Amino acid sequence: MGEYELLQRRKFRDYSVGHRRMYQGPCTLLAGANARVLDVGAGIGYGLALLREHGVFREYVGLEPNPRAYAYTLERSTGWEGVKLHNASFPCPDVEGVFDHVFCIEVVEHLPPDGRGAFLEELRRVTGKILWLSTPDSRKSSHGALSTPEWEKMLEGVGFRVVVVEEQWTTLFVCRPV
Repeated sequence: MGEYELLQRRKFRDYSVGHRRMYQGPCTLLAGANARVLDVGAGIGYGLALLREHGVFREYVGLEPNPRAYAYTLERSTGWEGVKLHNASFPCPDVEGVFDHVFCIEVVEHLPPDGRGAFLEELRRVTGKILWLSTPDSRKSSHGALSTPEWEKMLEGVGFRVVVVEEQWTTLFVCRPV
């Protein structure tokens, strides 16, 4: 049984502690921001629900290439104004412009090594204020593709000032365009 099926069985009550933690801090800081938000890897919609609850967005664009997660996100967001969802990977041709805040939670480590640079450059292009990116540290979890210092160097290399917040096995990179 896969992770999604286990989540369904538990009615999504305990969706990844790491994912929740990575959205919770920014949502608390951005409460009432009424911003334009891009969520790359929207998953089952946990971030969307939390961002909405805190009044963070006036416009939310979520991208999710997993059709099953996308279907659940659609179900959760029915009737929410300002929400646009795409069953697509990033970059998505339907998504244009710059976003105040971009979330990329537990996505980048799944990219092939030769695609990481272009992916981060595109994130830099669409980030207006802050990119909130998280990934496991390869030194703490076999799931992480790189160590925290390696990710930090890559993010700085594409034009971000980076603050690193290390949380157990997951690292949150708070990235501001230079």
